[in-house]
Amino acid sequence: MATLASGTVVEVAGLKARPDLNGKVASVVAYAADRERYQVRMRDGGEELYLREVNLNAASGATEPPPAAAEETAPAPAIMPPSTNVVVDGLKARPDLNGQRATVVSYAADRERYQIRIDASGEELYLRPANVVATAAAPTEAATENAPAKKDKDDDVDADARAEKAAVERERIAAAAAATASAADAGSGDGGGDGSDGDGSGVPDGDDAENGDGSGGSSRSRAGKNAAGAGG
Repeated sequence: MATLASGTVVEVAGLKARPDLNGKVASVVAYAADRERYQVRMRDGGEELYLREVNLNAASGATEPPPAAAEETAPAPAIMPPSTNVVVDGLKARPDLNGQRATVVSYAADRERYQIRIDASGEELYLRPANVVATAAAPTEAATENAPAKKDKDDDVDADARAEKAAVERERIAAAAAATASAADAGSGDGGGDGSDGDGSGVPDGDDAENGDGSGGSSRSRAGKNAAGAGG
């Protein structure tokens, strides 16, 4: 039978399994009839445990408000609705999930946990409210689709600029090649003209040679005829 009311301030005494708690002050939370133990909360650290009445010495006239009453006056935490975007944080058993984006599926009141779905893998699990932090929505699918389109447009602009630059370079090379060829043709024409002048002044033309031979033959013919006339 319970003799200590909820909120009673007690001093722990006579513990063999936890001698470190002997002499420490605690307050009664409730009496667990099925266990025949008092549920007490330690003042230092807030640890809760179940102890027999023989290990509790009530402090005369000292009581504290029952924890249940304090909880009733405290405002209930706001529950995030389904489809809320969250980020996993502070997990020790699954540190690989910390920082992962997820979506709230529902709130399981009986377990005091959020059922969430990891966006990347589709894995579903139950996490305490302290391990899910509401965040802004991830980029929408439309925004994700527009990003490659913008990149493609930028690539097209870059390709046009490169093609225009290449065309200018080709024109410059062609102009340089044409200038080099023109200079080479001009040098070849000057040398041919000098050779023609030299040949014309040093060697008689074929017509002159023939004329020379012809004129020489005619002179000899006339001399022969004159000599024959004189002899006759």
